[in-house]
Amino acid sequence: MYDTLGRAELVRRSPPLTEPSPSRFVQLVLVEDGTTGLEEHAPADGGDQTLFIAQTGGERPGAFVKRVIRRLWTLEQEQHSVVRTTLLLAPRFDAEAMAARVSLARALTENTAATALGTSELLLWAGADLHADLQAKVLGLVDALTREPSGGSLPVTVQFAPSSAPQALAT
Repeated sequence: MYDTLGRAELVRRSPPLTEPSPSRFVQLVLVEDGTTGLEEHAPADGGDQTLFIAQTGGERPGAFVKRVIRRLWTLEQEQHSVVRTTLLLAPRFDAEAMAARVSLARALTENTAATALGTSELLLWAGADLHADLQAKVLGLVDALTREPSGGSLPVTVQFAPSSAPQALAT
């Protein structure tokens, strides 16, 4: 079942569990404008809620990340824990987009520390059609995220194609 949560947000609700859980776990799927592959990221296990947040056409990367950060804060206030974030990358690697992605990783790290319900992970998904030079930029992004003072506690994986297995690049 899907519920709409305002501008460019969609929640896939899992079937009710037989007994209540002491904490509520959420998976985020963040969709940058200009990316593909959204249909591959619906969870198969049904164990967690999945919140899809899409960058709207014309929305700047920084504004998109600010909106995501506000949503993270709301989830934190509601005592939800983000266990996994999948960021579907658009083939845009200018300074503005890269800075927004680094800000997102910082916010996820802070959210993980604030909820104290275990670690979260970040999956960067770049799609199968990304050229080698852009794949190198994705790897540069991972390097930038792991050099962040707070980035060491956020495991980061990257997937370049739906058929390839995600590769753990940093912890």
